[in-house]
Amino acid sequence: MIYLDWAATAIPKNKIIIESTKEGLKLYGNPSSTHKQGVSAKNVLENCRERCGKLLGAESDSLYFTSGASESNSIAILSFLKRHSSGEIITTSIEHPSVLEPIDQLKKFGYKVHIVNPKESGLLNLKKLEKSINTQTKLISIIYVHNETGVIQPIDEIIEIIRKKELEFDRKIHIHLDGVQAVGKIPVNIESLNVDSFSISGHKFGAPKGIGILYLRKSREVLIKGGGQERGIRPGTENLIQILSITNCLEDTLINFENKYEELNRVLDRVINGVRSIGINTIPKTRLLSDSNFVPNILSLTAPPIGGEVLARILDNDDISISTGSACSNNKKSTTKGILSMGITKDEGFSSFRISIGITTKDNDIDLFLEKTKVALSKFTI
Repeated sequence: MIYLDWAATAIPKNKIIIESTKEGLKLYGNPSSTHKQGVSAKNVLENCRERCGKLLGAESDSLYFTSGASESNSIAILSFLKRHSSGEIITTSIEHPSVLEPIDQLKKFGYKVHIVNPKESGLLNLKKLEKSINTQTKLISIIYVHNETGVIQPIDEIIEIIRKKELEFDRKIHIHLDGVQAVGKIPVNIESLNVDSFSISGHKFGAPKGIGILYLRKSREVLIKGGGQERGIRPGTENLIQILSITNCLEDTLINFENKYEELNRVLDRVINGVRSIGINTIPKTRLLSDSNFVPNILSLTAPPIGGEVLARILDNDDISISTGSACSNNKKSTTKGILSMGITKDEGFSSFRISIGITTKDNDIDLFLEKTKVALSKFTI
């Protein structure tokens, strides 16, 4: 089996997860209880929070453990139903469904939504973004690293534009970053980004599914209430096994980070050279080798006339796993909508697919993928 769908979910760090599970099972007390077992669990919980804070460059009391990035995005975005009765929101056409869906809910309650498209390069049009900001803007939500193309948005420039507009209008604007594909792929220091909220998914870097982190600069009113856990932001008894797992997996991911980054770049360059040699285009076409505007593990491709889903099925029969877009959406039309806004044709969108690699991806895996893909393409050549 050759696994080339790491952006959907990373191969789990089983050894770390098993050890974390063993430790967590010993801490069976409820962290909210005042007896010794509860206090022991609470101490480990807060220790994990502190460790994650140091790894992510964030104050520990600004981090909240959630079930994943989808919940983190929803908590941050839907909190606006508690804060404002109306206003304007700015987001982009390449956002993940877990951002677009809660924003659509806000729209139903009277918020006006502005959508900013990227340029053909995948980078946002910053002039259009700046023009969209006005005195009614309450929230701006940006995807840090695009899950389909791997493009890294110029966040420092974007934040500077927004904060200058805040001063000009004397109005506070909440900036939310979807950081799912950034953490573990590029250096991330949340505090230095100067954002108000930031979402993280554990299974993207080898932790189990069902655990994530939400960074909130300031606490806020949320829709779902319960027992007051996670300081009222995310009610429900904390899952200490999962929290230990995400903490330990994040720590492991960031060990020798520069060496891992360089190796991913080397392997992905092999993919880029290989696919271009058999007539497959990258999205965008201008993507360079070891391109600093992209993470080194995600590559969007298109190979007309063969459909992306058809190619994925053919390769799956050869035990090669690729993707046709976001794994969180089973609708191909919705997953290609984002990359279509980058200016590619409908045929290119129909034929698009994604390769995403990880730390265990080998040259032989890439060579076999290229060999099988070339055979598949030959069957559709007119």
